[in-house]
Amino acid sequence: MLDKFLKIKKSTIPKAGKGVFTKIDLKKGQYVCEIIGEIISIKEYNRRLKNNLTVEGYSIEISSRRYLDTWNHECAGKYINDAYRSSFKNNCELCIDDDYKVYVQTLRKINKGEELFLSYGEEYWKIIKI
Repeated sequence: MLDKFLKIKKSTIPKAGKGVFTKIDLKKGQYVCEIIGEIISIKEYNRRLKNNLTVEGYSIEISSRRYLDTWNHECAGKYINDAYRSSFKNNCELCIDDDYKVYVQTLRKINKGEELFLSYGEEYWKIIKI
């Protein structure tokens, strides 16, 4: 289920596809949403990539041995873009708790209607080669 105060629509970053926007003002340090998916091993992640059963941009490395695959799970958080190489700045961060729950938290106050952005990490951009 999508969080009721988030809206998915075309991103303000050209050619980025979908983006996530807030319908309400958010405070600094506020929980935004959980990113839902299946926790899988690196071996399973690579098998899925090889067989086109997942997409690299919809998986999150949550430990040195585990990924969260969000491909077949509907949650708003998986559509939050990284502001990398755009005129925008990341306003959220990815957090992972001890139980491997992945959630998004704000880095600053975010006004109603703003798009949410979070860093995917340098390693992601090296792999994607954009």
